[in-house]
Amino acid sequence: MRQWLMALGLIAGGGVVSDVAIGAPLVSYRVVDDGIPTPLAELPGDVTRGRDIAANRQIGMCPLCHQVPSASANFQGDIATNLAGAGGRWTVPQLRLRIADSRRVNAASVLP
Repeated sequence: MRQWLMALGLIAGGGVVSDVAIGAPLVSYRVVDDGIPTPLAELPGDVTRGRDIAANRQIGMCPLCHQVPSASANFQGDIATNLAGAGGRWTVPQLRLRIADSRRVNAASVLP
């Protein structure tokens, strides 16, 4: 879980998640095997920021589709992967790819 939150916090720090809505340019990246091996920002991962983004229905929007352990138990989605234990299931590069470009992993993904 901690790895997943750090990856989300890192990506958000680089403008990929939290700033997209205001038109910030996306960070370019290179996919190697099944992940993005290099950080998408110069900032270190931030577990607290990642947790806050993932739990927020207006910013990260993750609870709309996912079960998010740190979010309010009310009205969480059930159409996508439960995020509990995600940091133990995937490496940081795999998490970066799933957050930055989920369609490379699942062509039917609706993750924005």
